[in-house]
Amino acid sequence: SDSIDSAVFGVLHDEHRRRNQGVAALNSVHILRVLLQASHYVYAALALDSVRNALAGEEEVSLPFVAVAVPCGACGNAYGGVLARQLGLPIRLVLACNANTPTLRILCGAQAPEHTSSHAVPTLATAMDIAAPYNAWRVLHAALRDAEALGKARDEFAARGTCTLSEAARDRLKHDVVYGRAASDADISATIQRVWSHTDDQYLVDPHTATAIHAAAAYAGQEPVVVIATADPGKFAGE
Repeated sequence: SDSIDSAVFGVLHDEHRRRNQGVAALNSVHILRVLLQASHYVYAALALDSVRNALAGEEEVSLPFVAVAVPCGACGNAYGGVLARQLGLPIRLVLACNANTPTLRILCGAQAPEHTSSHAVPTLATAMDIAAPYNAWRVLHAALRDAEALGKARDEFAARGTCTLSEAARDRLKHDVVYGRAASDADISATIQRVWSHTDDQYLVDPHTATAIHAAAAYAGQEPVVVIATADPGKFAGE
């Protein structure tokens, strides 16, 4: 996926081709896709009785917060969630990754592994095999609104595989992101099996969604948790 993103960026930065051929991206490079994904968070929050009841009341009340666990590859879906929150939706994000953890190192303060590679490692959650989650920087910018701090974070991440934010910056970011968790292939397989075994209709989840269920199960917050499903199991039928 990183190689595809690099090719897309190369085309989009070709001004002659962009102007004369009308080139546009349909992945999360394009803000329209991110805005569409933001609507999923609205739908998810309104599906909860606690939120609907608060909206239905005659008195003006604060809406109850909801945690939303979202699988993160390039982090576009998570950025959609951040935009929804900043527009007033009472959500906070639980970020889920596979064995590739750059998003957690950028946004959650996770430490870089001893041997950090610029390439993603293959996992069961294939579309999440991302080493350069470009939308993670959008999430960070939305929280900080500080171009200089963002530039320093990006430089540090390029050099060390992690980035150091001030305590004030971390506090601002926590308005959007409350938790992050990585899932190994063993965790993904176990989660798929557990959901299949413990649902009446033997619900089959895909590996991407399994990372979010794994993160949601580990999150210790008091608010309700919703999981965003980002793929269909049929996509992985041959794997």
